[in-house]
Amino acid sequence: MRHLLILSIFILVVGCSARPEVNVTLVDTRTALENQVLGSYKELNKEFVMIASVRSVDEKGIAEDRLKDMSASQKDAMKAMQAREFNRDDVDDFKKSGCVGENNQGLLEILPCEKSKGDIKYGKLLNDVVKEENESRMVIMKRVIIMNEGLNEQDITKIQKVFARMNHDAARPGELVQKEDGSWAKK
Repeated sequence: MRHLLILSIFILVVGCSARPEVNVTLVDTRTALENQVLGSYKELNKEFVMIASVRSVDEKGIAEDRLKDMSASQKDAMKAMQAREFNRDDVDDFKKSGCVGENNQGLLEILPCEKSKGDIKYGKLLNDVVKEENESRMVIMKRVIIMNEGLNEQDITKIQKVFARMNHDAARPGELVQKEDGSWAKK
């Protein structure tokens, strides 16, 4: 009996002192750069909403000239955000029809699709809207670089990767996204 008690105490002590190996895998953590870019983008969006809101008109109903005190890059970014808002319905339609996808550089990419083959007018609209959307996205990315002291123009590819991740995360089920290896998949 005494041996059993000693053995039990030994097992208890050894068992309690042994440290089990714990593997922790963090899922979907953001890098400091991603947090920085996301914060800057949210700030730009907030500026845009304020400019476009009813609050930007005075008591007589006349729009205040909020753009007059902005830098050229701020104005360009606000115009780019406005263009993106204007084109949102078309972009959503193109994504639903499989004619465009979110590539791994933070831009839209035109993909082969039946809808644009037979309809020249639709094909032209597709090309024009995607061109304007991508130009707007690049203006916004460049503005994010300007807004962040530690970034410069050489960081554009890093910023594009962050925007690509944001766009992939925001993609709806069934929309096409480009993976890092260049292949396309439905979300």
